[in-house]
Amino acid sequence: RTLALLAAHRPATGAVAIEITESCLIDDFEESARKLAILRAHGIAVHLDDFGTGFSSLNYLKHLPVDLVKLDRSFIENIHRSPMDRGVVRNIIRLSHDLGLQVVAEGVEEQEQLQVLQLAGCDLVQGYLTGRPMDDEGMQSLLAHGREP
Repeated sequence: RTLALLAAHRPATGAVAIEITESCLIDDFEESARKLAILRAHGIAVHLDDFGTGFSSLNYLKHLPVDLVKLDRSFIENIHRSPMDRGVVRNIIRLSHDLGLQVVAEGVEEQEQLQVLQLAGCDLVQGYLTGRPMDDEGMQSLLAHGREP
């Protein structure tokens, strides 16, 4: 059904992304990898969400057709205060980049967190520091006027 929708609407490559969590992959890793490869072949980007929690495995990064890794907010919360969290995040970013993957840090709420992530080479961030969730009206206003109502 997803492939039929893609064929009918033909979005630009990378314009559509699917986010999966590691727990989705546990039951049948090979089948999951096969299905994700089909989606990627049709121009859908694949994002591995909440990386670092649950059943984290470097095998996922190595063998799955993934474009982007989303670092779980639990690593970001104290990154500006905890040398251990900083080290873990720096190394995940470095490893991800070595594998040709982009990295998004989730849950960025403070300027100090952003600065540490920038120094570590994080590609993208999301969280209350950069924007809060908004309804349709707020998004339309932001797109039309560069601000929320």
